[in-house]
Amino acid sequence: MHTQHCLAHSPSPQKTRGAALIVSLILLLVMTLLALSASNSTVMESKISANLTDRNTAFQAAEHALRQAEAQVTQLISQNSNTLTYPATTPTEITMPSKGIYLHAPAATDPSWKTAWTNNNSIEDAQAATDLKSGTTTLISKNPRYQIEIYPSYEGAATIQIDGSQQGALPVAAQRFVITAKGWGLQPETEVTLQVQFYSGV
Repeated sequence: MHTQHCLAHSPSPQKTRGAALIVSLILLLVMTLLALSASNSTVMESKISANLTDRNTAFQAAEHALRQAEAQVTQLISQNSNTLTYPATTPTEITMPSKGIYLHAPAATDPSWKTAWTNNNSIEDAQAATDLKSGTTTLISKNPRYQIEIYPSYEGAATIQIDGSQQGALPVAAQRFVITAKGWGLQPETEVTLQVQFYSGV
C-alpha cells in the first residue's frame, strides 16, 4: 500500500517580505494623504477665521464712522433750530463744506454713495485709527469715511413709512438724513458699507 503525502508549500521569506513592504507602503501613502488633508483643512479654517475677523473689523470701522456722522449732524442741528440744509440760501440754513454732504437729487441716476469715494466727496473719520487698536497695533488699513445726504423736510406729516414699516410719530416738520459709511479691515480689499436714516424734528 502506497501512501501519498501532500506537502503544503509555505511562501518563501523573500515573498513574505515583499508583500509586507507593499502593505507598508500603501498604509504610509494613506496616512500621508490623511495628514495632508488635515493640514489643508487647518490652513483653510485659519484663512476663514482671519477673513471673518478682518470683516468684523471693517464692520466696526464703518459703524464708528456712522457714530461720528450722527454726532456731527446732531451738533449742526442743535446750532440751527433742528434744521439742516445744504447749500445755504437763507440765513436760517447752515453753510458748510460740500465735501461729503449732499442734497438729495431724485433725478440723479445713482445716489452719491454709489459713486467712487474720494477725499473730495466723502469725510474721513480720523478718530477710528486711534480707537480701533489692539494694544499699539492699528487694526485697519485706512480710516473709514462717510457721506451725509440731506432730504427735503416732511411738512405736515405725522408719520413716515420706510420700506413698508411704520416708523412711529414724527413732528410736524422733520428733516431726514441718510448717512452712509465705509470701513476697511487690515486688508484693503476687506470693505463694509453701512447706511442709516437719521431724523431731526422742528
